[in-house]
Amino acid sequence: TIWREFKTYKHYLYAITDAVNEGLTVIDLKQSPDSISVVRRDLSVFLKSHMLFVDTATAHLYLAGARDSAGPVDLIMMDLNPDPGHPALIKKIDLPGNYMHDLFVRNDTAYCSHGYNGFYIYKLESNGNFSELGSITSYPQQGYNHSSWLHEDGRYLIWADETHNTSLKMVDVSDPSNPDIIRLFR
Repeated sequence: TIWREFKTYKHYLYAITDAVNEGLTVIDLKQSPDSISVVRRDLSVFLKSHMLFVDTATAHLYLAGARDSAGPVDLIMMDLNPDPGHPALIKKIDLPGNYMHDLFVRNDTAYCSHGYNGFYIYKLESNGNFSELGSITSYPQQGYNHSSWLHEDGRYLIWADETHNTSLKMVDVSDPSNPDIIRLFR
């Protein structure tokens, strides 16, 4: 497959795919553009994943829509410290929303798109334990909650349902225990 998702942290590039079993590929960009080198391809934690996110503030790498040798994994949390070239597993996490398609993480808060199960907000601890802060599981023009992005000020989030003829949703997340869709727009 040629499809990949990439994220960077410091001078490393992390690559995944959900089409074949390749696990996590770590690429060193320190000498780019003159050269790049593949540090490793690791299949020990997971085989494939749909999406990855790096929270640079906490140096944590998150994987959504993953599969390991035992089956689906809702969320995988990895540590990029002390060696970002060799991310270490923190925890494989089962979540109330089940399969997660996409997420956005800022510091210890994860904004998660759980497909047809809706939108959830979790507080994540550095050891991988979590608590559910809030969720929206029924909403206007409901579809397959595909992805979301948090505004810089942290008050608003935009999410897209991957369903034909549905609007984008603007959500007030200033109170994570009570996220509120305040606007639909196209």
